[in-house]
Amino acid sequence: MDWADACSLGRLLSLNRYFLRILDKGTDHCATYPSKTRGRGTPVELFKQYVLTTGHKPRYLRVDHDNAKEFTPVVDYCKYNDIILQPVVAYNHRMQALVQGAIGCSKQHSRVALVCANKPTRFWPDATLDFTCKRNALWAKRDEHHDGQLSTANTRMQLAFAGSYQIVAILFECRVTGYLPQEHP
Repeated sequence: MDWADACSLGRLLSLNRYFLRILDKGTDHCATYPSKTRGRGTPVELFKQYVLTTGHKPRYLRVDHDNAKEFTPVVDYCKYNDIILQPVVAYNHRMQALVQGAIGCSKQHSRVALVCANKPTRFWPDATLDFTCKRNALWAKRDEHHDGQLSTANTRMQLAFAGSYQIVAILFECRVTGYLPQEHP
């Protein structure tokens, strides 16, 4: 779990400066939560939302909480819910390599989506959420735990947690071509 700066504030009412990225190492499932602040209560509320949405309480949680004081309530939440906290060295991106890589990939794909859709940067939060949904639903990799079959992050999440995870798809700027019938005189 780690914060990332949004490349744009979003539309007038949202003004999300950041997004919190949560990556499940076992299933490679990502979750993205746009946020206006990195305030003290924000990460724990978004983490609770992740647990509620996925139905999955992680066994381990890796965060940079030494210099990131906004993660202090997350530490308390982990102690109360028997989640083993793995603190990392402050601002050491190698120790957060999986989530940092997911953040970089998300930013690149969101930029491309906005350019291809010819949308202004104020749609950044929508493009980021859309990319996360597509990544979870469409990107397949070999699953070492289930006979080496190709599977998506959503499929692995459903298998790992007995179907309690529900797939939600939000489409962003799909291109549709329609042909109107020609009138014959």
